[in-house]
Amino acid sequence: MSFLTYLKAKISLPALAQATVLGFLAFALTNFLIAIEEFEVKDTIFPIAVFAYVYIKNGTGMSDLPTSEKLAKEDKIADKEVEEENKKAPRLGRSVEYIMGTAPRTNLSASSGDNGAVPDAVVIFMWQTWCRHCEKSFVPLIDTIRSFGSGSVHCLCLTSACDAKDVEKYVADKKIQFLAGLCKSGTMSVGIDIEGRINRELQDQEQKGAKKKTVPHSFVVFKGEIVWDGHPTGLESVLNYYVGGDSDSDSDSGSGSDE
Repeated sequence: MSFLTYLKAKISLPALAQATVLGFLAFALTNFLIAIEEFEVKDTIFPIAVFAYVYIKNGTGMSDLPTSEKLAKEDKIADKEVEEENKKAPRLGRSVEYIMGTAPRTNLSASSGDNGAVPDAVVIFMWQTWCRHCEKSFVPLIDTIRSFGSGSVHCLCLTSACDAKDVEKYVADKKIQFLAGLCKSGTMSVGIDIEGRINRELQDQEQKGAKKKTVPHSFVVFKGEIVWDGHPTGLESVLNYYVGGDSDSDSDSGSGSDE
């Protein structure tokens, strides 16, 4: 490291400029008060003291001010942290009122053990009681979930309907085949998104300017991170990619359709 480079790293130029200006003003004031012919070396003490005081007081703080390069690096790190945070699946415990079934676990990987209690992947199916497209999506959704081995995939059917009785009545009226049994076995669950918290978390993960997601819409959570989102019709290929199908396991139990 050269001497000039060392000085550049150690000396705060803004503080040096301030100290020079104020030191010069102090020198000018001294000359104004003392006739030039009476000026002595001792009269330089005041302007020198002003210069030293200003530089010492401001030099340390200003030398620590972030440079544009440092700020850019910090912004990049912050953006990366936000991006990684956005990939994480929302918590599905306290923010959901479960009508059927229990909460899936999304924070552990498939290799974590736990005697099969932890699914390899979790599907979050966003739907509404007033949505006819959502009603039509239930049958192929259930067929897809049933095509995988027990414990491989858990599907949470999440709605923002404010009344649990409305959801229970909807499920009873529509007579959605296999739904009750899958909820009892722990393969599926039906819940209410309390105050829309889960939906807001999922929507916040949208890139700026992206189109807002509408129902029906599905998210796939794998190893604690959201790896895919889209229309439920695309679930089968995505789950096959991350989990692997087990179509023979339920081949003798019907297709799951109401027709």
